[in-house]
Amino acid sequence: MPQTEQPEPLDITSSETSLVFCDREGLAARSNIISPWLHKLEADTKGYYTARKVAERFRDDEWQCWVVLDGHECLAVLGTSVFEDDSGRLVAHPHFLIGTRYKEWEHLYDVLEEWAKLGCYSIRVETRPGWGRRIFKPKGYRMTHVVYEKVL
Repeated sequence: MPQTEQPEPLDITSSETSLVFCDREGLAARSNIISPWLHKLEADTKGYYTARKVAERFRDDEWQCWVVLDGHECLAVLGTSVFEDDSGRLVAHPHFLIGTRYKEWEHLYDVLEEWAKLGCYSIRVETRPGWGRRIFKPKGYRMTHVVYEKVL
């Protein structure tokens, strides 16, 4: 049966770090710690993602914004969306994850899976090969596609 409602966000704390969903109020309150990561994302992706457009998607509820916090320090920002596939099932899609000190919080990816299980059929991730081997393959993900890109 097709899913019709997106899962509600979760805030989970694990040891020192926590993965926190930012609704509109959370975005406004944390914009000073989110914005630098979005500008780094824009630079790292050579404009594939722009800070302005990603912030707009968060504000307009097209995408969900998550932050990894260690106390008040922002270690990472994650952008996700949920879309309906052609068969009517909801699919969670992490668009990007940018941060530092990943060994302290990479285990928090399980939180995203728990959130997605609340209403999604699957999670579909596009990732760099190293992250695929390190995080996703050990968690039972299987490679279904490979993305090639050429700048013209």
